[in-house]
Amino acid sequence: MPALPWRSYGTVKNEAEYTVMASRLPLRRYRDIRFFLGCSKQVEEQPTRSAGLIGYGLYAQFLRKTFWTLSVWQSRDSLEGFARAEPHRSVMRDINPLMAAPTFVTWRLNGSELPIGWRAARDKIAIQLLDGAGQTG
Repeated sequence: MPALPWRSYGTVKNEAEYTVMASRLPLRRYRDIRFFLGCSKQVEEQPTRSAGLIGYGLYAQFLRKTFWTLSVWQSRDSLEGFARAEPHRSVMRDINPLMAAPTFVTWRLNGSELPIGWRAARDKIAIQLLDGAGQTG
């Protein structure tokens, strides 16, 4: 069940390269879901004000206490700028203790390969989990 449907911003050029970031955010306890959703609400509009955003979405699996994010950026620098800015930086600090082994994966795609779907994002994360690394850069 998607909590935030995919939202597109900017224009995609088929020949350009973009940075994709997917995350899997499993919570430790069911009682933390409400807090997580409140924190997500704080960050919800931040991407729209962030330079370089192409699109983003949030997918929720409430029964599994797991949330997935997917975003596409013009560059790694624009993604990192978003991650360092408020309120994202503070929210991540606040929810980090609630999470059980989050996974973050970034990769590059040509504009001709967009839009990217949740299946592709989950597949990238599954590969990362199998590799045992949990994060890529």
